[in-house]
Amino acid sequence: MLDLIMKLLGYENINKIKIPDDYKKPREIKLQAKRHFYRKYGVLPEIILDRSGMLLDGFCSYYIAKVWNLKYVKVRRAKC
Repeated sequence: MLDLIMKLLGYENINKIKIPDDYKKPREIKLQAKRHFYRKYGVLPEIILDRSGMLLDGFCSYYIAKVWNLKYVKVRRAKC
């Protein structure tokens, strides 16, 4: 039930996001920038998913959320 409510609010359960096989750990400089953004604004930038839940953009945000054990992340779904 919580997953449904969060989805209606524009969030997705981090464990349901599919990651392409060729993605690896982001460079440290990019991770530091995202951490700084999170500390300053209190949110991570949105993650872009396709209709099937595959990650298209925002891997650094996803990676940080995963490391910090966040359960939900703000997402936007691509229309194509």
